[in-house]
Amino acid sequence: MSTLKADTIQSTGGGAATLTKQMSLRAWVNFNGTGTIAARDSLNLSSLTDNGTGEYTITYSSAWSAVDYAFTGCSGQSSGNSRTTGGITFDDNSSTPSTTVHRILSRRKDNATNVDCANEHCHVVGDLA
Repeated sequence: MSTLKADTIQSTGGGAATLTKQMSLRAWVNFNGTGTIAARDSLNLSSLTDNGTGEYTITYSSAWSAVDYAFTGCSGQSSGNSRTTGGITFDDNSSTPSTTVHRILSRRKDNATNVDCANEHCHVVGDLA
């Protein structure tokens, strides 16, 4: 068995290497959705906007090649002895996803109402432009 160790892998032209037979995350964000929202860590994130309770806009640093990228997310928050968990979905009622921005909703799993959670996590897979 061979072992490949590298700090950076680039294409022969010096840019990002093209992956084959697999798809890695092309964007993700872990952010605090309460108070003044802030990303704890991210990849391919230009900005986050708070549009109201449980409603956020994600703007990407690098555009997608089309709007058919795959998005998933989850949310959670501890409050005293209770725990709020839910999911994050596209906000299809207020906007249509574009290649650079889309709106999301953070929803409670018990009653599907919007909620600001301390732990918001989003993951995106697709082809970049």
